[in-house]
Amino acid sequence: MRKGLIELIPRLSSGAARGPFPALCLILSFIMISALAGFSGGGVIIYSDDIFPAHPPENDAAVPVGGDAGAGNAVREAESISARFGIEIAFGDRVPRSLGAYPLEPATDEALVLKALAAVRDTLSFFPEGMFRKLAELGPGGIELVLCGGIEWSYPVSGLTGFSDGKRMIALSVNAEYGRLRATLAHELCHAADMTLDRLAAEDPSHWSGDGWLALCPPGFSYYSAYSDADGKPYAEYGDPSFTVEDAKNGIWFINRSSKISPYEDRAETVEALFLLGSESPIIKSPHIAAKLTYYLEALRYYLGVDIKKGWLEAIPCSFICRPDHTMP
Repeated sequence: MRKGLIELIPRLSSGAARGPFPALCLILSFIMISALAGFSGGGVIIYSDDIFPAHPPENDAAVPVGGDAGAGNAVREAESISARFGIEIAFGDRVPRSLGAYPLEPATDEALVLKALAAVRDTLSFFPEGMFRKLAELGPGGIELVLCGGIEWSYPVSGLTGFSDGKRMIALSVNAEYGRLRATLAHELCHAADMTLDRLAAEDPSHWSGDGWLALCPPGFSYYSAYSDADGKPYAEYGDPSFTVEDAKNGIWFINRSSKISPYEDRAETVEALFLLGSESPIIKSPHIAAKLTYYLEALRYYLGVDIKKGWLEAIPCSFICRPDHTMP
């Protein structure tokens, strides 16, 4: 099991690696089957999120069900969420048979679907108003959330993000506990946003670049750009823990070992930590984590034109906006 955050903050899950998405728009699968620059029409980009439901923020017995879900109408609740946030939602017989090479099982239990929809509404409300409509407008493609009964992977996973048929698709397993659903969706939505940032930064890299992000990492650092080493050992469990919460003697530069897989996983892990831990966490307030969040949030503000202050930026007090050399004011 992954150590570090799970020992310090029980609400964060432990486990194996989440799926990579290394250097600019590399297309990876679980075993790194390809690495192609840019997006290819009809191709599939896959990331995964593991399901280790230890100590979720809320358990299923205390799920806050809102909107039409309280009346037991999953279809109307999904339509209500879609209308508010601009994200398509599919479940039941609309669930595709697979996302890329990974089979999806349909969700047939309405109670589980309603629980998942409550988590979706809760999570989407955390993000800046209008963010997802803007992401759909700027591309590549819209965003579709697929609520499924399970994802066939090498180990149990609660979420999967892909780019297929001209749109971004996020598969979310309704079997996960409520707290894990929220954390997983926040993580996967970060991947979806990355696709837009990379696309826009290809023409205007003034506020977003691979070098800009790498400058927020320890000097000389390189991401693994793979799940496992040459012997098949997952980096999330056997990778170097230095500069993470687990081994912070030289500062916290990464949330956990999974963060070192790729810059995309690094961002998703960091946003997930912000979502779960909140603004007052000493981890979120640590200089290097705050610097990464600042860079990311300012890029969203610049490229998407959304009012981050009504969403994420308020989670980082203004006093924690870093100087250009990434030191604290």
